[in-house]
Formats: sequence, C-alpha cells, structure tokens
Amino acid sequence: MDDQAVMHYLRQINVLLEQMCKEHIADNGLTTSQSFCIAYLLRHNAEDEGICPTELCRASGVSRPAISALLKELKKKGYLEMAADPGDDRKKHIVLTEKAREYEQKMQEDMNRTRDCLCKDIPEEDVRITERCLGIMLKNLKQETKRRNDL
Repeated sequence: MDDQAVMHYLRQINVLLEQMCKEHIADNGLTTSQSFCIAYLLRHNAEDEGICPTELCRASGVSRPAISALLKELKKKGYLEMAADPGDDRKKHIVLTEKAREYEQKMQEDMNRTRDCLCKDIPEEDVRITERCLGIMLKNLKQETKRRNDL
C-alpha cells in the first residue's frame, strides 16, 4: 500500500458518509452537524440533567461560537431547551426535548443501515481492529493538534 492510501480512503469514506447522512436527515430539516450534535447529547445527557455548552465544546473539539450557533438553531427547531443551573445562575444546561428523543429512534435505524453497508463482507474481528486503529489515529491527530496549538 502506498504512503497516501490510508488518507485517500479516509477522505473518500468521509465524503460518502456525509452524503448518506445528509440523505438520512434531510426530511427532518437538520444539517449533518445538528444531527451529530443531537446524537452526542443523547449519548451523554446523564439522567436528563443536561450538559453545559462548555462541556460540549470540550468534548467535540468545536469552538464555542460554532456550538452556540448550533444550539441556537436546534432550540429554534424544537430539539432542545436551555435550563439554568440551580447552583450557578451563570451556567446553562442543554436539555433535550421530546422531539429529540423521537428523532433518536429514526437516527438509530439510519446509523444501523449505514454501518451494515459500511461493514458488509468484513469479518467482525477485522471491524474491531479497524475501530481500534481509527481510534488511535484520532487520538494521534488530537495530540498533534494540541501540540501545535500550544506552540
């Protein structure tokens, strides 16, 4: 395999996954970023208490202004609300609405179909190895990005 093959495949896979995601979410009036944000919040929304936007920025690696704009749109579309923190008036929590919870089922079905397509004809052991390798690659890129930002 040539030196650029992994990056080439990752770029192609990313483009095709973006296309599939856009097709899946188009009828809900959401963008890909909004859909991924809802998915993240559904996975990390501990006992419906919500997480704060700062935690979402930290976890996603997305800037505060970008997260603010994303949350504003999702609130306007009825997928979330912002609730005051009882212990700190300055702090807000992101709380998902029933509309977001209903979207979760459709999103899960779409993700399962996409994963099935992506991993078709690949033995499960190879899928696990690929997941591990991709996780390491992501960690490496995050470390390099942090190193460059710290310069």
